[in-house]
Amino acid sequence: MKRQMLKTRKRNAFKHIFISMATAVGCIGQIIPLASVSQAAIIGSDGGITLYVSYDNADSVAGASWNDMVTQVNSTAAASCNPTNNARSAQGVGNSPGSCPSGDTCLGREKLTGDIEQLATYIYQATHGAHYLRRVYLSDQGRSWNSADVRWSIGGGGSSAPSNGWETPGSAMNMRSTARRCIHDVAHHELGHYFYGLPDRYARGADGYYRGTIGGGSEFNVSVDVGDPNTVMSGNFPHRFVDTTNASLTLTYTPPGGSTVTGEVLTPALLTDADPGNDGPNRAHHGHTIPFAQDEWSFLPGQFADLSGVHTEGDFSDPDFSAMPDVDIRFLGEDSPYPGTVLLLDRSGSMGVLTDGIPAVQFVQEAGMYLYHSALPTDYIGTKLYNGSVETLFNYDEYDPSNQLPFANFRSASGLTNIAAALESAIDDLIAEHGDEGVNGAKIVLMSDGKQTTGSNLFDQVDRATEKGIIINTLSFGNADTGTMNSIATTTGGDVVELSENTDGNELKMTMTRELSEMRGQTIVHNYQGHLHANTESGNKGAFEGTFNVSPGNRNLQFYLFLENFNAAYLKVELEDPAGNLYAANPKNISRKGRMNGLRVDTPNPGQWKYRITGSKRTRGVLPTQYPAEIIAFAGNPNMETHLSVVPAGAKYPGYFKILASLHYRYPLTKLSVIADIYRSGQLLDSVQLVDNGKKMLDIQAKDGIYTGLIDPRKFIDDGMDKLRV
Repeated sequence: MKRQMLKTRKRNAFKHIFISMATAVGCIGQIIPLASVSQAAIIGSDGGITLYVSYDNADSVAGASWNDMVTQVNSTAAASCNPTNNARSAQGVGNSPGSCPSGDTCLGREKLTGDIEQLATYIYQATHGAHYLRRVYLSDQGRSWNSADVRWSIGGGGSSAPSNGWETPGSAMNMRSTARRCIHDVAHHELGHYFYGLPDRYARGADGYYRGTIGGGSEFNVSVDVGDPNTVMSGNFPHRFVDTTNASLTLTYTPPGGSTVTGEVLTPALLTDADPGNDGPNRAHHGHTIPFAQDEWSFLPGQFADLSGVHTEGDFSDPDFSAMPDVDIRFLGEDSPYPGTVLLLDRSGSMGVLTDGIPAVQFVQEAGMYLYHSALPTDYIGTKLYNGSVETLFNYDEYDPSNQLPFANFRSASGLTNIAAALESAIDDLIAEHGDEGVNGAKIVLMSDGKQTTGSNLFDQVDRATEKGIIINTLSFGNADTGTMNSIATTTGGDVVELSENTDGNELKMTMTRELSEMRGQTIVHNYQGHLHANTESGNKGAFEGTFNVSPGNRNLQFYLFLENFNAAYLKVELEDPAGNLYAANPKNISRKGRMNGLRVDTPNPGQWKYRITGSKRTRGVLPTQYPAEIIAFAGNPNMETHLSVVPAGAKYPGYFKILASLHYRYPLTKLSVIADIYRSGQLLDSVQLVDNGKKMLDIQAKDGIYTGLIDPRKFIDDGMDKLRV
């Protein structure tokens, strides 16, 4: 079946990590809500790979168009083809060819097409025909920059990719200086990291990049004096992976308390010696745990089951290229409206399950209203309700701010569930607006408990969406059929957001807000959790004030207020920008989005912003201090990425957890002051300074852009179950 995946993606959370503690049994575990929905590389049961590429110029605010002319070169100020061409020369092959159809100057889209076609050949060659590049979706001028698998920048800089990044939310292959002739060679190398989890095997001095251990002792730096000449993971050529017959590295290292070893030739035979603790260095601190003594073809079948048995030791003959499918390259929406989003909201009887006394069907409709009204003025978006039949709330068209779903008109949960009909209706609307070929990259957000009780086979529509390039993201509510919801999403390259684990209505609403805002490509710029105790006065009444900063280049500022078990639309919310301009929320306008309050500023001035929250006539001018509140502000910045995770600290710090954070702005940022705040039930408990100095055995690598700190959750445990937010 087309929906069967060899490897699927279910994204884990970043940015907000929840830790639950059960004192009775002394265990510590993570409750992890899934991260933001975005495009995702997928691989089908036939080995066909689908990738999403965003074409941009990191040196240009507006982003580059692929209709601009490009002149291909061997070197830029920041990156060169010399390593690639040297590796080619060592194999008796000429320099890396360019990709322009003729000469050295062509349209950006022509060079990009040529680079992708050559990359497709390399993938097919390296995997002996087991994998092939099925389809590539392309956006230009920075569109889909946040969600693409590959960020193709003709600006300066060197290329990079995280290990198994295709499984990690927000990760991407960062292809830079792509005007180079050899960029298709480099792209295959980076795909080795991003898709196959392979480490570098090139020469590098003892600067901490490579590390090793002997007998389970402490790590020490290793110098790779001679890289492996037979793999693309060394010098970007040849386009092969090594096996036991040709894998080789030459090392120098000084183990703790030992003598310096020079000229050691590291081969796979080292894996069979008597010392399992000396299997050669790895790059675990960079996300690669494969020891270098292990050849790549011994490792790859563990990553992809379909690569088992396709390679014969010592045989590096080319596959039959005449059998290689042509790569399907799809340029998205350059001359037509960019395809948007259709929201499908389940209101069937099974959605009557209560969370904190409120039925899931109401949360679904509130979430749908929030997502609809977070659209930009030119976005295409539509909303449908469904049970046994499908009802159109808002036609699929350009965003209309006048659309509303008043509180009194929330639909109750009733009837059977026909997910197939809802998906069919959404796909039909997308095709009617954009044409059969224009729907590539469109999104459907399916909110449901995933239990179809009537109608035709829903996977017929899932397969139809896959063929059209439509991504289905799923949000699960109530007692969700997670298997069905996961399968719907992963088959189409979408993501899963599970909201059924929450038991607190306010927590559920705030989690939806974060997920849906990040789905829109937003970054959190301010977050407050606590009570609205007056800290100033406004009109002889108590008011709650706070500040936050907006960075240059941020746009589409969205500011929201939530209150547990209270309609935040009853309060007055006002923002003041650095120039003194005032922006006031319209509670009547906001209330239709689901008992929240807030406002949006499309082009916010950079600098420090102030917010003020006061009571209204509905509250007799008094702030409802008895209800926990959350204030959250988002802003769009397509070049900024943030990641946060919490993991057990290991044997060196029993009972502790490590906080790991990283921020990227075109490249990892290494000169920041990073602080992690720890909350419980909206109360700030502690703040932890994170470091990137490689000291005290805490932070592994200095100045690698990964900031580390320790937390002892036992300090914050009360009787019973506690949940911390980091």
